[in-house]
Amino acid sequence: NYDGGDWKTETFTVPGSVVVPSAPAVAVPAESGAGSVKLGANVTGGTAAITAGDAQIKALIADSGGTGNVVLDLSALDVNAASLPAAFVSAAQSDGSVTGLTLRFRDAALTLDKPALAGLTVNGGSVTLSVAANPVLTAAQKALLGDQLSNTVTADFTVISGGTKVSNIGGTAWISLKLDWS
Repeated sequence: NYDGGDWKTETFTVPGSVVVPSAPAVAVPAESGAGSVKLGANVTGGTAAITAGDAQIKALIADSGGTGNVVLDLSALDVNAASLPAAFVSAAQSDGSVTGLTLRFRDAALTLDKPALAGLTVNGGSVTLSVAANPVLTAAQKALLGDQLSNTVTADFTVISGGTKVSNIGGTAWISLKLDWS
């Protein structure tokens, strides 16, 4: 109807499936020891789903000699959670030279030592690690803090493996928070 004529409706049938492209993956710097690679990430709702091929995982883990800590730098992304593929977690768990895993977010970092990393059960799928600064505290937590509540910065981290929340990782985790003292 470009010239003011009558509208006509047509029905089209498209054979096969329709492919809707996902948002393009962004590059995530990853380092371990002396080596570094760029992994992909698809960001949805505050979570970066890390995409890594076998060659990237092997290169990253193989270079972990020396410091042994594998670091994923997500600080350029607006996320507070990372979903790691099962192959990545399994490779880090089984390699003897890996001593831990650090996820750097914009305002926080989460580090797991080797026993905590080993405690991440991989039930197929992925493992999601998230950090929340200033989570909502229970009445019991507020009572524990007492008069210091107004001067306290709190953080919480969550581990979800195969869709199930993990309550005991069997190791040590450190949370580092970026604070603004102004």
